Amino acid sequence: MREAESIPTSVDLLIVGGGIYGAWTAFLAARAGLSTLLVEQGDWGSGTSCCSSKLIHGGLRYLEYGDLRLVHKALQERRILSKMAPHWVRPLRFVSPIWEDHRYAPWKMSLGLSLYDALAGRQQPVRRHTRHKSAALLQTAPFLEPQGLRAGFSYGDCGTDDARLVWTLVASARIEGAVCRSQVEALEPWWREGRCCGARLREGSSGDEFTCKARDVIYANGPWIGGLENDLPAPRVRMTKGVHLVMPAMPTGKPIGLPDLLPDGRHAFLLTAPSDRRVFFLIPWYGRTLLGTTDTEEKGNPSTAEVTEADRRYLLTAANARCPGLNWSDASILGSFAGLRTMQAGDADDPGALTREWEARDIAPGCTVYVGGKLTSARADAASVVRRLLKTPHPPGWDTSPLPLTLSAEECAKLSADYPLVEPECMTHWLARYGSRTRCLIELAREEEGFDRIVPDLPFRHAEISFARKVEDVNREDDLFRRRVPLSILGGPGWQSNLRESS
Repeated sequence: MREAESIPTSVDLLIVGGGIYGAWTAFLAARAGLSTLLVEQGDWGSGTSCCSSKLIHGGLRYLEYGDLRLVHKALQERRILSKMAPHWVRPLRFVSPIWEDHRYAPWKMSLGLSLYDALAGRQQPVRRHTRHKSAALLQTAPFLEPQGLRAGFSYGDCGTDDARLVWTLVASARIEGAVCRSQVEALEPWWREGRCCGARLREGSSGDEFTCKARDVIYANGPWIGGLENDLPAPRVRMTKGVHLVMPAMPTGKPIGLPDLLPDGRHAFLLTAPSDRRVFFLIPWYGRTLLGTTDTEEKGNPSTAEVTEADRRYLLTAANARCPGLNWSDASILGSFAGLRTMQAGDADDPGALTREWEARDIAPGCTVYVGGKLTSARADAASVVRRLLKTPHPPGWDTSPLPLTLSAEECAKLSADYPLVEPECMTHWLARYGSRTRCLIELAREEEGFDRIVPDLPFRHAEISFARKVEDVNREDDLFRRRVPLSILGGPGWQSNLRESS
């Protein structure tokens, strides 16, 4: 295990919360030359950021609410992120069938997708949308309900591994000079003459407490924002719960439309639930299918958000109504996860109608709190804050240049040529997860004979477990098997029996 970095006593910027927003802020601040400390009370990305739908997307459904600015911003981020982090942001083709009871008529869906493509602009990593006849849809997805199927569309967006992306940003922030420490809790702000000048911190393993002074403090702790109420005027927010079920892989049929398919030829699906006409997804992910998400108001403890029987019933009922050929039941569920989204408080009764817009609120001199936001937009939001904090002009491209762990296409080809005995499927999988650290992983796999799969129908190899333990800040089993190598939600019953004793 890597040796923990010492915590500085004074920095330019202290960031509390190691999810996607905290990680992007730390990376960009350090790259811009600010001395930066990022602390997280648990594991990196262990809250909302590891419970998303694993998408880097514009948010097609937000067009319904007239959120053109939000969609445009997210689509521009999709383009930027696909260049900054090509290993972690990959094209994904979606199919959206239209039934007679669909919330949108085909012409309206066509208009919405045309607007989606127009807002995206040029140089996007995915192709424009295409319309398909119902017969073509049933060829590519014979499990769809044929009764009442009128037509359908395919369009492009991108997928990711959210927890992996957060970890990659933390590792990149360290390369740029930031100090990043997990298992460190921020107790209360430190005040001086009415200004927030740092925070009192507690190191988890030792229990030691100390103060870190900072010119500016940012709280990027999402649903845990309520913990500020005793010390600062915490913003009023609403929280909604998103649930995903992990299901078996969908069968593959004849590919339709343009590229942007996963290597195994699978599509993702955007569907609507017959009961309330809410949008839900079927998303291929590491050889499984993510079924989600829900959007229900939540007022409890964010640490205890759970998947309920009602959540399972809603998602399974919706999936089987639209895809009866899958014939999914409770016995089909391989795993599940739930996370809370923090959003600006609003008057809408429907949680799905609440704005996903992000806001940085200056709640006291020297103290900023992040409210709302999306996985896709976090880079742009963090960059806007760092620009404000900089006291000198920032260098061109500091916030859009590729991440330090990124390899070019030529470098990927050279790495593959250097290791001809590594299976192409294994090399592709490792490059997509580890970027430039793939070489170190291969050497470790050679040393430990760790090329074999842990679970036969999942792409993860034994060497990934050893690699995570040695260099990826693993403190608990959940860090390892939920976020570094997500076997606990993907492996299904009995996956632990496949681990080696050294794991």
